[in-house]
Amino acid sequence: MGVLGALTALAFIKAFEGTKAVAEKLSRRFPMPCIVILGGLILGAIGLLYPEVLGLGYDLIHKVTVAELGELSLATLVALLVFKIIATSITLNFGGSGGLFIPALYVGGTLGLIYAQALNVEPPVFCVMLAMAAVLAAVNKTLLTGIALVAETIGPSFIISTVVSAAISYFLTGDASFYKSQILDRGFR
Repeated sequence: MGVLGALTALAFIKAFEGTKAVAEKLSRRFPMPCIVILGGLILGAIGLLYPEVLGLGYDLIHKVTVAELGELSLATLVALLVFKIIATSITLNFGGSGGLFIPALYVGGTLGLIYAQALNVEPPVFCVMLAMAAVLAAVNKTLLTGIALVAETIGPSFIISTVVSAAISYFLTGDASFYKSQILDRGFR
């Protein structure tokens, strides 16, 4: 799960940075209201297909952690994961506001449920928590935050597995992060 979390985190970071580059290029040619409208149109189209990816995502995160989404197909779960990455990247880079912490949990939880369903792992909440911690540790470069979150949310029963998953993801992603200044301030290059 740590390796899959790292790969997903890298994809999320690259999508976010790529969308930022596109938004910056567009801002040189078009006024900001046009860019905001374009972002809104794209988000609206995504929302028509998968309304679950819009907004904060607390409902989906809750359902994922209590394994209430077992009825969704793997294709739908993959679409939710991909479109959440796209929607978050567009929102934050095309003039919207929001954060990256909850979307990282959303992406991690969805990844864990995909893994659990694909391999028929029981209980699925085990994979969900490992993936949440792995993605969070990688994208934010906060190893202990993901581990503490799982310990607070689920309890200490998954703590050793969570430490391993988050550490693997954290170290495999190197200096990739949503927060470049955070890495540079610590002296890492």
